[in-house]
Order: sequence, then structure tokens, then C-alpha cells
Amino acid sequence: MKMKNIFFITLLFLPLLFTGCYEISSSKNNNSINDITNNNYKETISLLEGNADTIEEYMLLASAYMNKSGLTLPAVIDKICKSSSNYPNSYMTFVDSIDVATKGCSTALEDVDKATDYYMLVIGNKCDTPNELTDFEKDVCLYKGLVQTVQSANTINYITNTSLKVGVKLVANRLKASSCAMQYASSGESGECTISKVDTIFFPQSNRKYDRIAVYNDGEEFEFLLTNNGEEKREVIVTNGFCTLDNFSTRYNYSDLDKKYYACPISISSTTPEVTISSSLIDSFNQGVSAIMAVSEENSDLVSSITQFQDEITTGSLDSDSSSDSDASSPSDTNSNLNIIDLDDVVSYINTQEPVQNQQ
Repeated sequence: MKMKNIFFITLLFLPLLFTGCYEISSSKNNNSINDITNNNYKETISLLEGNADTIEEYMLLASAYMNKSGLTLPAVIDKICKSSSNYPNSYMTFVDSIDVATKGCSTALEDVDKATDYYMLVIGNKCDTPNELTDFEKDVCLYKGLVQTVQSANTINYITNTSLKVGVKLVANRLKASSCAMQYASSGESGECTISKVDTIFFPQSNRKYDRIAVYNDGEEFEFLLTNNGEEKREVIVTNGFCTLDNFSTRYNYSDLDKKYYACPISISSTTPEVTISSSLIDSFNQGVSAIMAVSEENSDLVSSITQFQDEITTGSLDSDSSSDSDASSPSDTNSNLNIIDLDDVVSYINTQEPVQNQQ
């Protein structure tokens, strides 16, 4: 508990990190600190985006984009720890709580992705060697890990395109369909679903082509987009609602494969890489878990909660009788042999659960 409280204090007074070696001297940075302190993220992003070139500016932008997404890092810690009391449904409770918190932001996943990018500019791959980190670098690894954990939750909410408290069967079916789409993209096999290629479409605004597929699972039809860039291994794109090919500003909640509405990529800029399910969900979850465990005390509430998430949704864990206090909770064991999040495992688990309750 002591370690968690220290992290809370550090996060709440993020600007204080920029003293000493990271002393802020320019008026541009001072204005940004005031903006962050006052939750004025729009001004911070407007002032620094495209102009940032220092550690403190990257940190400020990361915080600003998290605020823009509807979350602060202390709130993320609070949601993680509160969700753990809902074992064995803790991770999906966390996912639902993130959905509630980010409902007012249509760009939540993109914002969290940007926050991750800025933390990576500060810390790079240093989180892989925690014994060599300074206290400041450990803090940054924690922030990055928290943001990546949120990113995985946001991705599930984008995939399901619905609140987890509404229609558990639809949530599970769409997640299953996305798992089949990922298998089809990598190997050409459709798994337990039926998949047909519809056509190849072109979005002029981003100057990108995508292969559009229809995935049928348990009587439901779902639309997914695959990268079309000549690579041997294709990726499934994370989409947000439906739109016309030339208008990203108006989004719809339904699809008609025979008409003019198409699953809409969340990245619409020609300079912004596509966000894929494999990178935004699977990689983010595993990297986030690893970073948090690497820099947190082994017996902290945060590590216990994150380990519980992993126990519930990684390969082979859902059929076991293990609890959050099992031997698998050792950070050293987990980091040395980190399981891969298994969407099929998540689907099977959702199908056995009642709808989770929202956390405010």
C-alpha cells in the first residue's frame, strides 16, 4: 500500500518531476505546466504538438493526451485496484470502467496511443532492464505501463463497439469474430467462423487501401478491414463505427455491406500509422504488464491487481482453479515467461459471465 500511495503522489504532482535534472526554464514549458495543472489539455497540445523536443515537453504531451482521452493516471490506478475486487471478472470490469470513463471522447484510443508514443520517446526500451533505471525512469516506466494497459482495454471496447453491460452475447460474438479475422489475416484460415472477402476499398483522406471482409459467427455478420500493403502478413485494423469513404466526420453504429457505409479506421491521417488489434491489444497488454511489474514492489496492490488481470485472460488460465494469490503472481516468474493474451480465452470467459457493472 505504501508504494501505491507514493505513486499516487508522484502522479498527482507530475510537473514536480521536471525539477533538478529536468528543470524547466522556457516560458513555453511553464505555460504548458500551468495548462496541465488546470486540466487545460487543449492548449498544451496546441502549444507543443509538432514543436516538442525535450523530455519535459514529451512528458507534458503524454499527460495532456491522457487527459484528453478522459482519464488521468491516478484514476487508472484506482480503476485497476478497484476492479481486482471483482475476481474472477476483474479485467473485464476494468475494461467496462474504461469504456464509461472515455465515452465522451471519440478519439480515446488514438489519444492513449499518442501518450504511449511520447512516453516511449522518453524511456525507449529501458523498462526491459529495471535494475539499471533511475527513480525518474522507473516512474516513466510505470506511466507507460499504465497507459498501455488502458490501451488494451480501449481496444476491446472499440472491437466490441458496445458497452459490456449491453448484450454480453454480442460482445463475445464480435470478439470471437475479430479472433477469426486475425487468424485469416495471418494464415488465410477462417478458424471457427465463416469468412468471405467483400472487396478492396480506398479511403482518399488517408490515401490507403484496405481489404474488406465479412465474418460470420453464431448467426451474426461483422465487418473488418485488413491492411493491403503487399506484406506477407496482413493485420486487422481497429475501427470505430462506420462512415462513407470520403467522410470521416459522420460515424454510424451499423453496417450494410451492400451499401455505402464502411467500417471506419480510427487513424484517418496519411501520416499516422494504422492501429491494429495485434499491436494495440495484445502487444500493449503484455508490454504494459511487464513494465508495471518491473518497477513496482512485488507485494503492492497494483502488482497484485495486474497479475490477476493476466491470470484471467492469458492462455490456459481460465480453466484453472488458480487464484490471485497463486504462485503465478510472482513478477519475476511472469516477466521471464509472459503469456500472450488469448482472445479466444476472453471470448469463452465472457460467455460464462453475467454483464459486469459499471464503475464510476
